[in-house]
Amino acid sequence: QALTPDKLPEIPGLDVAAALLPAEHEVAGDFYLLTNGPGGWSIAIVGDVVGHGLQAAQMATFTRISLISIISGTHEPSEILKLANRAVHARTQGTGEFVTVACVAYHPSEPSVRWASAGHPLPIALPVGTELEPVHYAAPLGFGPELKISSQHAPLEPADAILLYSD
Repeated sequence: QALTPDKLPEIPGLDVAAALLPAEHEVAGDFYLLTNGPGGWSIAIVGDVVGHGLQAAQMATFTRISLISIISGTHEPSEILKLANRAVHARTQGTGEFVTVACVAYHPSEPSVRWASAGHPLPIALPVGTELEPVHYAAPLGFGPELKISSQHAPLEPADAILLYSD
């Protein structure tokens, strides 16, 4: 329950849906977050902690809470993931734990989305079904103290959709 919001927020100009189906006894390292950020931006995040069970769920909860606090100060996907990486790296040094995360930002006044991915499967543009292309691939959160990542932009037409997912 700590890994999912009580309800999805209303996002101006978008229809949203989410589901989480944990693999192991309803305890997993997968998580998502959909929230309204600063300046009218909306942020969608999907993440996955390496491993399974209670330890992965604890790290997912830590990461999700870190992301919530970071989003209150920025809407830029690459900046969100850079700051989250610092928190995850500080917690996981030497443990071998890491977290993959994809982040998408949307503003109703822009005909596009901004996104970044740290080791996570790339968002898929629908209805065409193709992955949004990165300029370069970034490492998962926790691999090192600094994350080399940049946000990308993709057009978003009225009938388009963006799919974020995990394994």
